[in-house]
Amino acid sequence: MQARLQLCPQQLLRYCRSASASPILVTTNKSEDLDPGKCQYCGSDMMFELQILPTTVSVLKINGEQDPAIEFGNVVVYTCKESCWKEGVGWQEEKVFVMPDPDEVLFRALKSKRNV
Repeated sequence: MQARLQLCPQQLLRYCRSASASPILVTTNKSEDLDPGKCQYCGSDMMFELQILPTTVSVLKINGEQDPAIEFGNVVVYTCKESCWKEGVGWQEEKVFVMPDPDEVLFRALKSKRNV
């Protein structure tokens, strides 16, 4: 993931609505391990559409806080391949996977050692 992100290190999101697209994962999990299943509305396959990258964490501000207590490795969004939204429907539920930051366990351990 690092090598790929270094091509454009300022990117925060990846958007690609294509059947061949897949997320760039921060862990060794394969993108096939993320099984979004079928659309709950029409039964069609779900497809990768959007990825929020961990680089987003450094620019997040919540209620004016500079360093919010949020960490994640990836947020991956899958949507209906057939875009089955009906006219007049404001929103439909999609599938979202939030993967933890693999370094978070290490960061917590270091922080607890400092507080001892």
